[in-house]
Amino acid sequence: MTKYIAVTETAKLIRTALKEAFPEIKFSIRTSKYSGGSSITVRWNDGPTESQVDAIAKAFQGGYFDGMTDYKGGHVHMMNGEEVSFGGDFVFCTRVIS
Repeated sequence: MTKYIAVTETAKLIRTALKEAFPEIKFSIRTSKYSGGSSITVRWNDGPTESQVDAIAKAFQGGYFDGMTDYKGGHVHMMNGEEVSFGGDFVFCTRVIS
């Protein structure tokens, strides 16, 4: 049975993973819930590139969208030996240069 992890808990997991990878950078992590699902937005100033943060944060992305068939699906991940589904359908990462 797949365990569901709510979007707020998923955001906490992302914050922990990013803090471990980039301890000197302060990340702003916000969640959004809407009728079609939910998303997580990660923002930070300077520091690591978007691709470096994407590699970590998007591992917690719970869904995907196929524009060719207009289909939104979900991912199942393994965490601590059990199947989980993360609450944030999409994770968006934005770097701000000062």
